Amino acid sequence: MSAAITDIRLKPVAAALTGGRVKVLSVDIFDTLLWRRVPEPKDIFPLLAGHLRTEGVLAPHVSRVEFAFLRETAEQAARARRQAATGSREITLADIYAEIPDFVFSVRESVAARAQREEAFERASMCLDSELAALMTLAAESGVGVILVSDTYFSAAALRAMLESAGFTAWDAVSKLYVSNEAGRPKWRDLFDTVLTDQAVKPEDMIHIGDNVDADVTPCRMRGIPFLHYDKWAFAPRAKGHEWPQEREPRATALESGGDHGLTGLRSRIAHRPPANLDPSLHPYWSYGAAVLAPVFAAFARWIVLVCRDESIGCLYGIMREGRFINRVVAATARHLDVKIELKELWLSRRAVLAAGLFEDDLAPLDDIILTSTGRTTDEVCADIGLGQGDLAGILPAGFSLPLDADMSVLRTAIRILADAIVSTPHARKKVLEESARRRTNLIIAVQRAIGAANGARAVLTDLGYAGTIQAVLGRILAREQKQVRLTGLYMSLTKSAAFNLLAGADLRAYLNHDGFDGMTPAVIARTPDLIEQACMCREGSLSHFDASGQPVLLPSLRNESQLVQMEALQDGIVAGVESINQLWGSLDAHPGDDPAIRRHATAILTAAILYPSQREIASIGQWQHEANANLADVRKLAEFAPTPDELSLIAERGWPALQDIGRLSVYWPAAAFSAADPFLGDVFAAGARDSYRAKHLTSGAALGAVMMTPDTGNGFDPSRRGSLPLETNPFGRGTMAAAVKPFGAETYRRIALSWPKVRAIISLDRVEATYVGETDRVVTVLKADDIAWRAARDVAPGVVETAADGSVAEFTLNPPSWLHAVEIDIHFKYLRLDGLFGQG
Repeated sequence: MSAAITDIRLKPVAAALTGGRVKVLSVDIFDTLLWRRVPEPKDIFPLLAGHLRTEGVLAPHVSRVEFAFLRETAEQAARARRQAATGSREITLADIYAEIPDFVFSVRESVAARAQREEAFERASMCLDSELAALMTLAAESGVGVILVSDTYFSAAALRAMLESAGFTAWDAVSKLYVSNEAGRPKWRDLFDTVLTDQAVKPEDMIHIGDNVDADVTPCRMRGIPFLHYDKWAFAPRAKGHEWPQEREPRATALESGGDHGLTGLRSRIAHRPPANLDPSLHPYWSYGAAVLAPVFAAFARWIVLVCRDESIGCLYGIMREGRFINRVVAATARHLDVKIELKELWLSRRAVLAAGLFEDDLAPLDDIILTSTGRTTDEVCADIGLGQGDLAGILPAGFSLPLDADMSVLRTAIRILADAIVSTPHARKKVLEESARRRTNLIIAVQRAIGAANGARAVLTDLGYAGTIQAVLGRILAREQKQVRLTGLYMSLTKSAAFNLLAGADLRAYLNHDGFDGMTPAVIARTPDLIEQACMCREGSLSHFDASGQPVLLPSLRNESQLVQMEALQDGIVAGVESINQLWGSLDAHPGDDPAIRRHATAILTAAILYPSQREIASIGQWQHEANANLADVRKLAEFAPTPDELSLIAERGWPALQDIGRLSVYWPAAAFSAADPFLGDVFAAGARDSYRAKHLTSGAALGAVMMTPDTGNGFDPSRRGSLPLETNPFGRGTMAAAVKPFGAETYRRIALSWPKVRAIISLDRVEATYVGETDRVVTVLKADDIAWRAARDVAPGVVETAADGSVAEFTLNPPSWLHAVEIDIHFKYLRLDGLFGQG
């Protein structure tokens, strides 16, 4: 009896199989029925080189990167040699190794033996798609023929061994295995013709499942064979380009000996396998949790469990609000790894511990206490810290008010004025200290109830992290109150601010800090923590303080029910993904919790998710509301962008690097906000965050707008044929625009009108070329400045004009040939925008 099919891509296929609409099910093997423990097939070669070196087979002077290139090149050479001799490019693995000289290896052995080494290594790297195997069994049970079809240099026997090694047992369902090198024809060319003839079915009676567009999709489409594109990268296209280095040596180093530990293949499948009873509108959230965030949390939880096991930590306290969900993930991981950990919740917040942390000889936290107050007016803030309206009368400047909606630097300046006034006023200082002492008493009651306070006791906390302020301040409070509890924190990421807390004595540890406290990883996470914070939240609001009995007093949650349901679907997806990853990875011995390669991959997954969100993610998770830590009334969507005039001016003056300086008061998730406005802006922001600008980022991108090009066929300019050209300049204000404005044919264009953006700008059209492309002829004509007529523009120098704020147009006449042709236009120009960018003056 076949297993249930949960993959939403496979369900329609299953219905067709059981409904009698299909006679043959054809399944591809690599990256479909099987997947390797590497992102791309060729990534196996540097790993193979490392294995051969360990076995003493590879020559010492050949690096793993060199061997990988030689292996790829040898395959190309073998195919070229076979094509020259037979007309076919189908080869065997032995043919490939016959192209590699003996001196590349340190052991003399036959070509067949070398090929067998690669076969064995590949065999050990394979994972089975058990749900696709179940679909094959279902097909056979429904009377449908099942075949396997593969483009490969492996033999049929080698493929069988790989499948069996990965756990495939449904051989009774398979009627035939078609292998391109044995048939002498590939799928992309004519192997499917052989299949149709051999199976004696019409194209419409067969369905094929495969991952490759060229080998699986296109040949089926050409023949009318129904197909399912089993796309490996559909779950997150950025995984291909941004989670792994593209250069050979850094990529090989990132993959090391374990590849991607099977994650790419698993993620590409689990993303499409939500629970059957889940509302379809929640699928994007569940899938995001399962395929994007689950690997990060699986690795984080495995590290926590390892630390707990190795240091005999029997109890772990999850700091709320995120702690409940982190505990849930740790529980699933500890259960799988058979490590006993008691998991408890501990309500704490930066606001609550700071407010309890003032002492007569230490008023340093006062500024941050004011900043995190729940008050919405100056009087409310003062009341929150224990002051009445008259306590600072005559002390503060006339008309003083905290600018709670202002830029952080402005607010910080005002807070310092208020704090100085409090410190310098004895009765105000006394009242603030009394309020802090009261809150401290309540806090200690709560902490003692949760973790005890026996001298020498150890409490291990876990949270997402960042600066480690909560633990550092709590530790200082407990020490000042003679509560000798040792606190250890296990966090996902810690910033350079945490380093100072660590040096002050706080035992802070972070999982994703392999590049240091001041590295790119903690900087990216700390700039946009909202993504993982919202993924970990509970339904409750933030902790304000503790009452006299030590019970938490919570602020209201400002997230609506719809968002909470979506959040819970995402969390369920994370847990499902973590459980699948644990099944794939096995024990801590097989995949240690401190494996540096897994740590780097988890880092790459999370930072890529933050910096390169898809439009679907922006339209879903990007629309979630986030509750601000300081200004509680500041409830904005994650991808909402509300820049200040100063920030917009900085972009215009400093260029794209200024995007990095836009603060959280303007946007929570900048990569999402900028990508929603224009993908180029999102890409250039991400490049800046990674300090990896590329050549295309050194242009104006989409900021200057576009030029509209309209042709005249002899009856006036035709708006229906209008097209746009991006107005893009280099750092020196120069640029080019090129377009194929007319397709090949008899129609003739007489004139071209260029409508420029409706702003004041200085323009010089340095060179305009019109190229007429015929069947055999190609004629280029160059227009002079005198050939260009401007409307609504002012001449400022020969060949230079100033355009008007309500729009200017440049027109020029073409000189088309009498023969059939296409028209291409190439414009070289200088452009200086006088009006401000983004609507600024």
